[in-house]
Amino acid sequence: MPEVKVITDVVDFRRSVLTAATGSAVPNEVVTASLPASTTNSVVVAPSMNYMKMKLHSGTTAALTVSVFGWSYFAGDGGMWVPQLLCTLTTTQGGSDQTIPGIAAAQKEVTSYVLTSGDAKIFNSPSTVTPGAFVLIDTLGSQYVEIYATAASTTPTVYVWTASL
Repeated sequence: MPEVKVITDVVDFRRSVLTAATGSAVPNEVVTASLPASTTNSVVVAPSMNYMKMKLHSGTTAALTVSVFGWSYFAGDGGMWVPQLLCTLTTTQGGSDQTIPGIAAAQKEVTSYVLTSGDAKIFNSPSTVTPGAFVLIDTLGSQYVEIYATAASTTPTVYVWTASL
């Protein structure tokens, strides 16, 4: 009898850094001829498979609004990049400082995510002092993923940890 095995490769986390913009608006991404690129307020990563695991740290307890866009290439009409809003999340940061190797300032880890649009599977921490919250985002069909962050009244440095599954 035939046998089917499903294997999930282990992919190390990648760390990217951005500075959250002030506000809470979702950026207006439109079709463009240019390859998506990281900016001050966003990072662009290349997911290797179908899902992306993401977790965040920042230097403050300021709540973040995080927008995740998938970018796919269309070869017709001279070529262009087409964005799709995969999800928008709001966060709550934990109050405990964490010392992360390679990062000079103490960091606060996101302990809970709330989905405000799109689709993401959320794994929240059991309490605000317990680290470990993350989200699993379906990136199927996206050649690149852009992660954009805002904070209400401050511009914290945000460390974005991503792993493809």
